[in-house]
Amino acid sequence: RESARLVMKMHAFVRSTIGQSADPASTTNSTIQLPGLHHYIYFLFAPVLIYRTSYPRTNAAIRWTFVWARLMEILLAIYYLTFFYEHFMRPYYREFGVTAPHWSAVVECFYGMLMPSTLCLLLFIYMLLYSVQNLFAELLHFGDRRFFTNWWCVTNYRDYFIRWNCLVQDWLYEYIYKDCYSYVCSNRYVCSFAVVTISALVHELLIGLALQLFLPVNYICFGILSYIIMYLPLSGRFGNVILWLLMLFGMALQLSLYSMEAFAKMNCPKRFNESFVDKLTPYIWTCIQNHQNLDMINSTA
Repeated sequence: RESARLVMKMHAFVRSTIGQSADPASTTNSTIQLPGLHHYIYFLFAPVLIYRTSYPRTNAAIRWTFVWARLMEILLAIYYLTFFYEHFMRPYYREFGVTAPHWSAVVECFYGMLMPSTLCLLLFIYMLLYSVQNLFAELLHFGDRRFFTNWWCVTNYRDYFIRWNCLVQDWLYEYIYKDCYSYVCSNRYVCSFAVVTISALVHELLIGLALQLFLPVNYICFGILSYIIMYLPLSGRFGNVILWLLMLFGMALQLSLYSMEAFAKMNCPKRFNESFVDKLTPYIWTCIQNHQNLDMINSTA
């Protein structure tokens, strides 16, 4: 995730700098004022993804009690995320692939993941978008601290996508949506689909590289289904309840399938034909086939 953040920041810096130098109004001058190294270093650590030569700054002294409070929140969040994983998630799936998987056990594990996945989702959002961003904002005297808005009160998925992470949403709008609308296709539905698809592909790439597996669950849920849900006529309290249910069940489904795939990769025998198709085949499917073959051999013996 840190590599993705740095890539997004570098793209924003280069894009803004090139755009400024290519501006006809700026090329009429004899010299072009390019940003200095200190601008780039500040931008790397600032809690923002869109580059500007100057940002709103606070003049007050650093509130060290505020900084230590945010740091303690980060450490406690990491501790509790690890605790939830070791005590509520890992026991469900560590034996997956050792014995023959049954659909009843899979469904039981899925429902067992609803509460831990919900707590992990809320804890991770709080840590990432409040504690971490406010920590760096306070240390750097960064004034704009609108990292998210009231996403928990939204009544449709489109508003949730816009509000829950303002940092990434602003970057996607500035460098993906506007470019798509200006240079590719002047259709907001096509450009919205491009934004959601690119975001889902990046998330899937990060998950795949971290876990060393290929299972495009996040892309299907986030890149395809969420785009369809985005335009459903949801409103009011009913829409808010439906959105929360979809969010919680979707998170539990993703954690369940990725956990199954990760432990299936460790517990199932390695494949002998490492072709391109074999590498794309989920290890869950390989485990099921292996146990089916063993059952056939035992039944014929």
